[in-house]
Amino acid sequence: MSKKDHLFHIGTLAKKLGKTTRALRFYEQLGLLIPQKRSKSGYRLYGEEALVQVRWIEQLQDTGFSLGDIKAFLEGLDQAQNRPTKMNQIRSFYEERLRETQKKIQDLIALERQLEYSLLALDPCTRCDTHAEEHQCRSCINETLKSQNPNILSKELMPKILEPLVHRALPPNPQSEKTS
Repeated sequence: MSKKDHLFHIGTLAKKLGKTTRALRFYEQLGLLIPQKRSKSGYRLYGEEALVQVRWIEQLQDTGFSLGDIKAFLEGLDQAQNRPTKMNQIRSFYEERLRETQKKIQDLIALERQLEYSLLALDPCTRCDTHAEEHQCRSCINETLKSQNPNILSKELMPKILEPLVHRALPPNPQSEKTS
């Protein structure tokens, strides 16, 4: 028996993959994983290709595909009439995923910039008078950002990601409490 012919029971396959047998049975129920055969006792037996298949499923899930997306994709492949059609479907599937991934990367880069900008804006706050009022904090943050970025013309430089938190973090204005 060659290595290719070696078959695993579902428990062994689950251990090799770090998955539960329940997860593998669920994959089977969805049609994502098919046992190579059953033992005389009725146990599921999987070949080496099952390891590759489950790892592929995990990779797709890690990049945002749901099990339903994967199932629909595989069903479409099964219905394709010829290999060129199947290859075009695979290509379209991956092109769509690439576009979605590139969009996520752009969003993450924008978030990274907002976080870096926010940290820069908050830097002087660690040395601040704790009795400052909101307008003073905003002014301080804006001055800090202007000094770091003299080309910025905007009056209000507060990063969008920081704006809702500044108001919440500021101490209440003693003047406004007296008038309430």
